[in-house]
Amino acid sequence: SILPMGLGWKTAIYVRVLHAKVRHALLGRQGSSEWDFGKWGIPINQEDMSATLLAFSVNVLDGIDIIAGSPISEQERLDYLALWRYIGWLLGVETEGDTRSDKYPSVEELPPLDPCGPGLPPRSNPCRHSASMLESMIEHLLDPDETSVEISHHLLKITDRKPPSLRMTKIPDEFYKNDLFYYRSLQCRRMIGNPLADALDLPLHPILWKRIRCMMKSTFFMSIFRCYTLASMWMPWVRRKVIQWHTRAFQRYHEQWLKTHQSKMKKALAKNDKATCILDDDEEIELSSTKESNVVDEVSRSVC
Repeated sequence: SILPMGLGWKTAIYVRVLHAKVRHALLGRQGSSEWDFGKWGIPINQEDMSATLLAFSVNVLDGIDIIAGSPISEQERLDYLALWRYIGWLLGVETEGDTRSDKYPSVEELPPLDPCGPGLPPRSNPCRHSASMLESMIEHLLDPDETSVEISHHLLKITDRKPPSLRMTKIPDEFYKNDLFYYRSLQCRRMIGNPLADALDLPLHPILWKRIRCMMKSTFFMSIFRCYTLASMWMPWVRRKVIQWHTRAFQRYHEQWLKTHQSKMKKALAKNDKATCILDDDEEIELSSTKESNVVDEVSRSVC
């Protein structure tokens, strides 16, 4: 699937081209919406892509350790990181041995990050290198602030229900802050730890008996996940079945996505659907009357 012309390979190249289109659109802004290099740097730069790559590689390995309560073997970790190093290379994340054009610093002057690579000699170790790289990027990029709280709460509040208003101030708290929201917050807290959860202001249920119910529900599902993960790790026949099942599920999902994505995007653009970020009264943006609307349209159509 990830070999040249395979389904995974084509998807990775598609994402790389999409990144390039979005980057080009942002860098093409003029006037009041011009991209601020001094504040934001290059959009979708090497560090941003490396951080995302590590979130899907070493972060997943850490998640398995938490859920299973038992680490996977060193060889499996190395194999998994090697797979994501290749995927990152397809997406444009630089690795050792890559070259750059003359207008950029040479690899000798500014070595590539190569987040899933072997690391620095003499004790090169991809596992230690990727873990330390992720910790460094978390300290540099992901120190929680007010925006982090807003984004995390927005993601935890997403449901299949449409809000009664597009203005945050007109939506009652109980619409989003229901049992599902508090359950998701608890699950995140158990995965990322209390210090980071507190920094993101992830709340526990204010009603004690419901908080206990959320904890019991969380423990039950975490126990199921642990049994499922350990069975996949320790029982070869279970592992084979799990791999087959997940492979077929991902293939069906991807094929369905390829069939419906373009038509859904075209319908959304034709109807001028609102973004999922709900604004306060004093933050309403009239995209149709600003130059930024052209950039949004260009980026949106590039997805199609």
